[in-house]
Amino acid sequence: MSPVIAIAGGKGGTGKTTIAVNLADALHRRYRLLLVDADCSNPCTRTFFSAAKALWQKEITLFKPQILEERCHYKACKRCVELCPEHALLAQPNKPPALIEDLCNGCSVCQIVCNYGAITEAQQVVGHLYFSEVDGNLHLLVSELTPGSRKNPVVVHHCMVEAERLSDHYDLTLVDCPAGTGIDLYLILRYATTAILVTEPTLLALSDLKKLSQLLLMAGGKPTILVVNKSGINPNLEKQIVSEIEAHYVVKIPYDHRIFRQVSSGRLLMHLSSKYAQIFDKLAEIVVQLAHLRC
Repeated sequence: MSPVIAIAGGKGGTGKTTIAVNLADALHRRYRLLLVDADCSNPCTRTFFSAAKALWQKEITLFKPQILEERCHYKACKRCVELCPEHALLAQPNKPPALIEDLCNGCSVCQIVCNYGAITEAQQVVGHLYFSEVDGNLHLLVSELTPGSRKNPVVVHHCMVEAERLSDHYDLTLVDCPAGTGIDLYLILRYATTAILVTEPTLLALSDLKKLSQLLLMAGGKPTILVVNKSGINPNLEKQIVSEIEAHYVVKIPYDHRIFRQVSSGRLLMHLSSKYAQIFDKLAEIVVQLAHLRC
């Protein structure tokens, strides 16, 4: 697998997607790049590459038990209810067990333990993967959760398995990670060779950044780049963040009131001014160094 750069931000709104797409733009001029949007509940990378050519899409499905009432011995047997590891089957008086879909993880234990062949396999669609070409050197893999589904870890897992399958065709894989510090982010950090932690100088961001740093250690520890977004709005807190969070490199992106309009209209910061182009070129050089790529 090509080197994997995970771009994470703890809390939402720190600017990790902005960092991911601008870094991708800086890197793909020299390297073949796979940009993965693993923020399946809120994928935004396509906004910045609206002209990308769609190549394929896939459904992500899970096993879903379908109970055949005519075969189910629900009055005498409750094995599927008792042995379901997620407690996703609910016993009912004078009726077959009811499925609580949000709890079901698709393990199929209920089908295996049923002695009467009363449980057959159906499918639930929990998400989609979309693969597109921005240009010859940049491809985009986007994961998207089915509205109403809570199977984020399942969708992220499938996304990273697909990214691993594709990655041998690329020099580098960038992953825009989901917000928070849950199991879905941990799944990605285990693949990562380098982590970019994106934060902003606020107390809430610092609190989440500490949790993110702990999760990174649980995932084995990685060479780390700390990116301080909106630099300059709170210099004292910014110094505290840099001093408390261990990182191999620190990159600062100055606050500019024009950034909101640029990002909200789907335009890259690289094109806002030469100052931002230089910052992302510097960040790209650090990534290349940590990934041991040939310049």
